[in-house]
Amino acid sequence: MKQTLLLALVLFICGTPARAQQAPTKDQWEHPQFGRLHRVSMPVQNNATLQAEEYSLREMGRAPQFAKAIEVNYTPDNSGRWEEIAAGQSRWRLGVRSQGAYSLNFGFTGFYLPSEAEFFLINSRTAEKMGPFRSADNEDHAEFWSPIIESEEVVLEVILPTRQKTDLRLQLGFVNHDFVNLTQVRSSECHIDIICGQNNGYPQVENFRDVAQSVGLISIRGTSICTGFLVNNGKEDCHPYFVTARHCQSRASDAPSLVVYWNFQNSICRQPGSTANASPGDGKFDTFNTGMVQRSSNSNSDFTLLELDDPVVLDANAYFAGWNTLNQTPTGGVATVHQAGSEEKRFSYSTRSTYLGNWGAATQVSNGNHVIVPRWDIGSTEDGSSGAPLFNQQGQVIGQLHGGTALCGNTGYDSFGTWKASWNAGASLNTRLRDWLDPNRNALEQMSGRWHYECLNSILLDQENRSICGLVLPPGTFS
Repeated sequence: MKQTLLLALVLFICGTPARAQQAPTKDQWEHPQFGRLHRVSMPVQNNATLQAEEYSLREMGRAPQFAKAIEVNYTPDNSGRWEEIAAGQSRWRLGVRSQGAYSLNFGFTGFYLPSEAEFFLINSRTAEKMGPFRSADNEDHAEFWSPIIESEEVVLEVILPTRQKTDLRLQLGFVNHDFVNLTQVRSSECHIDIICGQNNGYPQVENFRDVAQSVGLISIRGTSICTGFLVNNGKEDCHPYFVTARHCQSRASDAPSLVVYWNFQNSICRQPGSTANASPGDGKFDTFNTGMVQRSSNSNSDFTLLELDDPVVLDANAYFAGWNTLNQTPTGGVATVHQAGSEEKRFSYSTRSTYLGNWGAATQVSNGNHVIVPRWDIGSTEDGSSGAPLFNQQGQVIGQLHGGTALCGNTGYDSFGTWKASWNAGASLNTRLRDWLDPNRNALEQMSGRWHYECLNSILLDQENRSICGLVLPPGTFS
């Protein structure tokens, strides 16, 4: 979203001779916990070179890239090792390594799990298992894109009845090599953690606690990062509609690759200007939804509306944000919640008078399709913030972040595509919001938000249930 140039890295790449692309290699090795494994190793990547290339390309209106996609074609038929682990029970394993990767994630371009199969992703360094994924994770698009795993080596594992081996379809198409160290990315030190509030000198945050739970960090094709958010619709049924910036996600064919990480935020308030604020936080990537379908998109206001493949996971403690198409330049202050620098969730606030404009400039335009925030009073935005919602004082969305010149240490502006422009954009349901968010055609102009738990019918919650579901609710029955 912002243009950044690391001169030292550029000098490094300019002085580095090009090398021919290597092919992946196969071998076997004795893992201390998993025994003999078949392994594939990706071509060696130069992280510094990849960083220099990436930072030289950073500009407004471009999603930042954190990983390099390595295209492969591995299946249980051509790679890995099958073994019988019990009578009638088989296990397939394949180790995947990309030397020097800060993290790995995977794109399976063919994916079908039989009814009794279980699929795991195992961190080879820590032996921590992610999964199981089961047949419920099969989708019509037949793809599966994994969350981020903090390791340069991951073991893929399938366990199923031997009789179902021929029904399994697992085609690994992409190994994505993290070259920026996403789990340790440091944003600038002016940002405000969303956990901050009244007690830390930031009372403005308190009015936006609910809506902050609509916001998530997203990865696209396992290589790029942006922000997005859940939105309420006219049926108020918590249908999993999710909005981000079009420049983050524009091609419908990429929608299955989107992974959204919920509650990726720091556990303590790091004071702006402190060393801790510019240091890595303690957010986790362990609460997520993977896979979406694109419903509508428009370049004029830079929005994309998606629908998650599955209901939002309960551990997200999710909120579906309300919205407003009437007043796009409210008074009294505006706020955004975002993943600045692809880091833990942050908060920015402005009391300046907003106005309408168009993309690419801070000039006022009376019928513009963007709302301009001329300057932030608290916090700022940066790479990774694109797609973040702009909230009015009622916590309603009035736009999503397209880009701007705002950064820590400057007085730059930010430009948000207006909800009003996106609501009526284009001539079909593929280019606007209204057909999806007002499905009963009630001529809605605004809506309030809704907690996910409010859509769950007559669930009796006790203290144990709360612990399992991760929902912040008092005990009792809710209808």
